[in-house]
Amino acid sequence: MSQHTAQNVNGSGLQRLRVYQDSLELEQAVFELTRDIGSKNFYPAGNTLRRHAAAIAHYIAESNNRYSYRLKLESLHLARSRADQLRLALKSYDDTTPQITQSLQDKSALISRQLWGLILSYKKRQQEHLHATRADATDALVAARAM
Repeated sequence: MSQHTAQNVNGSGLQRLRVYQDSLELEQAVFELTRDIGSKNFYPAGNTLRRHAAAIAHYIAESNNRYSYRLKLESLHLARSRADQLRLALKSYDDTTPQITQSLQDKSALISRQLWGLILSYKKRQQEHLHATRADATDALVAARAM
């Protein structure tokens, strides 16, 4: 499991986030899949699969620690990109158990969809925050002019 899971991530909200839990499960499943690869074949395939899987959870955790919506969205887009890259890498992975790799591809696609939902939610919040900020600024300007 990756280093970020051993760290004390900011708050229990991240631990309750379903997409984060799913990404950790996916990371563990990819690790189990690639554990028995010989060293000759590990670096071309196994290392890539592990890096993609670990990056998904990493970017989700990173987005949780960001204050700005722009930075949160950037991290979530990176996580989604890695989920898609992992799914494509699993398609080309030469495995003796295709049902396992298909299951992992499905899990990666599910995580990508979950991330898209989270991205849309943050975009909506960002727009609401921007609208509220503009309204506050307009009210402050009107009040200043009235003085």
